[in-house]
Amino acid sequence: MAQASSHVIIQDTEQLQNDYNNLTMEKDRLKRSYASLIKENNQLKSDYSNFTQEKKLLQTSLSKLAEQNELLQLRYDNLTEERGQFQDGYDALVAERDQLQTSINNLTQAKDQQHISYNALLKERERLQTNNTVVASEREQLTTALYNLTRKRDHFEARYTTLKEEKDQLQRELEDMKVKMRDRPCQIGWKKFDTNCYYVSKIKRSWNDSRMACKASGADLVVINSLTEQIFVNGLGILKMNAWIGLMDQATEGTWTWVDGTPFTTAYWQKGQPNSYHGNQDCGEMIHEAFGEVGEWNDDGCDAEQFSICEK
Repeated sequence: MAQASSHVIIQDTEQLQNDYNNLTMEKDRLKRSYASLIKENNQLKSDYSNFTQEKKLLQTSLSKLAEQNELLQLRYDNLTEERGQFQDGYDALVAERDQLQTSINNLTQAKDQQHISYNALLKERERLQTNNTVVASEREQLTTALYNLTRKRDHFEARYTTLKEEKDQLQRELEDMKVKMRDRPCQIGWKKFDTNCYYVSKIKRSWNDSRMACKASGADLVVINSLTEQIFVNGLGILKMNAWIGLMDQATEGTWTWVDGTPFTTAYWQKGQPNSYHGNQDCGEMIHEAFGEVGEWNDDGCDAEQFSICEK
């Protein structure tokens, strides 16, 4: 019976030893898996060290087979539990690794984006530096221009003061001249109005010939500057008489100008005039109305022969 019991114990021991060997092999496999993962997580090193110490205890306890059987059974259960824990830890580490990989990918993308932004900022800085150089150059140019303009302004102000004084002097002289001109008598056949003398021709001529005749006497075709002068000039002729005045649009059709360059601001055109009949009426004439009336203007062909009114 003792031999049979020993045989059974030996068989159990062998079975347990086989189980133990299998567990040991499983443990080694898990250790290898764990070893590959322990590089990613140093915390598992402590658990692996405890497992190694327990293995040594089993190797030194061969004399106590019964106790070892229970210990192995207990250790088997523990290893099974640890394997589940290792598996859980492995899965957790794999999930953590995947999460870390995702974080790394996100960080890589963020780094790439920051690199792009950095390059863009470098280009922007270079552009701003270039602009700053240009602005500095422009500021120097503007400073120089301002200095030059200030000098010109001072020069013009001094010139303006001088010209104003000259203008005031000329104005005084002009007023004195007007007084003298008002007192000056006109030639025989000429009529006085304000400071000027006026003459109505006795011969009909073209507009150009009429002007030449006026200039030959030191005058020019009349330039009308006011309503009172218009009324006066109207009173020089007889009713419905046509007479050339110093008005024309030969340079630009429709743009009437006085022979002395006086701005053309006031007109006394006959109704419907000027109409440039047949496109060749470029000279102005007075159509005299009754004495005391305003009179009217008309445009006519410059080659037409009319009386004329000279002014000097």
